Amino acid sequence: MSKRSLRLVLLGGALLVVAALGLSAVGRARSRAALRAYKASLVARGEKLTIDELAPHLSVGAQQAGQALLQAAQQLRAGVVLPDHAPTPMKFIESGKARVAWRQPNLRLPLRTNTWEQLAAELEANRETLQQIREALKGPEIGFNLDYHQGGDLLVPHLSVIKRVAQHLSAAALYELHEGRCGDAAADLEAMLTLIGVWREEPLLLSELVRISVAQIAFGTTWEILQADGWTDAQLAAIQRRWETLEFLTPGRRAADMERAVGLHIFDRVRRSKDFRRRFCDDGSSAPWPTPPSEFAALLTFMLDMADRAAAPQARRARERRWLRSWSYIDERMFLQAFEAVPPAWQSVQAGRPFAAAYRQMSSDVDEFQRQAASAARCPLTILLTVNLAQFFRRVGQSETERELALAAIALKRYHLRHGWSAPNLAALVPEFLPHIPRDIMDGGDLRYRVNPDGTWILYSVGENGVDDGGDPDSPRGQARAESFTRGRDAVWPQPATPEEIARVETTTPPRVPQRMSREMMKRYGLIPRE
Repeated sequence: MSKRSLRLVLLGGALLVVAALGLSAVGRARSRAALRAYKASLVARGEKLTIDELAPHLSVGAQQAGQALLQAAQQLRAGVVLPDHAPTPMKFIESGKARVAWRQPNLRLPLRTNTWEQLAAELEANRETLQQIREALKGPEIGFNLDYHQGGDLLVPHLSVIKRVAQHLSAAALYELHEGRCGDAAADLEAMLTLIGVWREEPLLLSELVRISVAQIAFGTTWEILQADGWTDAQLAAIQRRWETLEFLTPGRRAADMERAVGLHIFDRVRRSKDFRRRFCDDGSSAPWPTPPSEFAALLTFMLDMADRAAAPQARRARERRWLRSWSYIDERMFLQAFEAVPPAWQSVQAGRPFAAAYRQMSSDVDEFQRQAASAARCPLTILLTVNLAQFFRRVGQSETERELALAAIALKRYHLRHGWSAPNLAALVPEFLPHIPRDIMDGGDLRYRVNPDGTWILYSVGENGVDDGGDPDSPRGQARAESFTRGRDAVWPQPATPEEIARVETTTPPRVPQRMSREMMKRYGLIPRE
């Protein structure tokens, strides 16, 4: 090849490189402009996209109450029973049947059996601390001074402390019921419900999930309390008023909005910080290398795997460069589009339309964006930051259902206490015991209720399928039994299991290890250290 031809080839190659770089720059500019325009349209519709707009402004009194609660809770002494092996209220035995914990001769727990005497000793050791906790909950609100701008680095160790407080209060209530002291049990339950009510201005998905978890403990404890006799109407009315003050839809919506704002903050940090970016682009190549196999037949596979591992860092860096040059703004816009499913779902339910339909639509919309993000292979943060969105909405709906069922069940207990027989229908509770018939959020109608020939009654929600199956508590998924009231065809207020039913199930069913949240979620919020 002559020198002139070589120069032409090199010039042509250089022009191609310049053209490719120019096209990449143009594509990046267009993606960035499209993202800015999309954000502007969201803001014009009234959406809040920044942490500063959504971060709560806590009063000094709320922060002081939060610190007082933490200081008291950190003095709780751990024991054999508390907190890790606290008795479970309303433990399901079979579909529609739950064990009344306080009636049992001992504390039946997974893989162990402890005694009421052990629990009593541990509660006595924590008596003064629990009283300090009750005092700390007497204000109108509690809060914790969190720096939401830390985004993915925000640590929330106070959440485990709050969960521990709820476990202690529930265990104390069960023990008081076992001893026949209804008034003390009611005080413990009221403290738990107060905690849920006054701690509501922390708009984080994980914080709201812990709040929902505490509400589930309180729901089970309420069921346990209603299995006892010896109540006065005033005691039950006080518990009912606490449930009436709770609400989960509005705090849940705020938490979802903050999750979006924190996600946008994470996008900015991933672009600016290489170390922060590696947390989201790590493909596992930094994990310890496995031990070579002892069998010769597996050696070839092992060597090929090692070759892939050796090439992984280069591939990861190439993906990082492509994401920064071309994909990051596409990824961020898809993330925002996935969150577009949130406002319609919340607005629909708050307007009284069926939750079940809103949940199905939201879940379908989010799943579709997850599929698009996965198929494009360009939107890793969209996949990561929206994975819990629909399930969070589901948990909020379950909590609202629990609240309405608890209100109805307490009012039914009060009706029986005052009149000596079961209410003929839920309308009979209004206005003497309730301002209106409890709502079934799942289909937008009223909760279902009927009186059995023996004078007992069935109370239920139609559940997540939105279909009235006549109060059927069995699992729709072909399982032997529904292990919680929300897993049945209908969400049925459980009946107390008989001693024979308890003995039969506990001798044939192996204990199951409790499920935990994903390690990715725990690492993100500092509940476990990042590798």
